[in-house]
Amino acid sequence: MGVPKSHWQDASCVGQTPDSLVFKINQPLLIACKGHGTRQRCRTDKFGFPIAHANRAKFFQGFRTGDIVKAFVPRGKFAGNYIGRIAIRHRPSFVLQPSNGRKKFDVHPKYLQAIHRADGYEYQFS
Repeated sequence: MGVPKSHWQDASCVGQTPDSLVFKINQPLLIACKGHGTRQRCRTDKFGFPIAHANRAKFFQGFRTGDIVKAFVPRGKFAGNYIGRIAIRHRPSFVLQPSNGRKKFDVHPKYLQAIHRADGYEYQFS
């Protein structure tokens, strides 16, 4: 059938197939389950006594943990354009994990633009 011998393309030839296959993309979409957060409302110390209470709100300034965002950081050590997943805090300083493999850093929500709202999964091309 003329299909390249990569695992994900070779798997499309199993069973009854048409005479020709056309792949619109040349790389698979990798999907990883990240969940929807935690229900734990109270953090405890090593003895089980409460030390911190989590905020009840799931959203903060229109964002939620797991959103894929585009960040335009104008100045500072991490100046530049980024795309990645955020983890919110209930203060105007979110953690951005860039998709290009760079290390995490804090970013203000005024520099963020939502691309994909959190659905419990993380998507990337291999």
